[in-house]
Amino acid sequence: MKFGTSGLRGLSADLKGRPSTVYATAFGQYLLDSGRA
Repeated sequence: MKFGTSGLRGLSADLKGRPSTVYATAFGQYLLDSGRA
């Protein structure tokens, strides 16, 4: 995984495993907490 100035970057094939799960879960929680989901 790579991070750029606007967030997570990379090919979808490279975005796998625990780090991707943690990142996606945190983003989903942010959306829920902020009322955007």
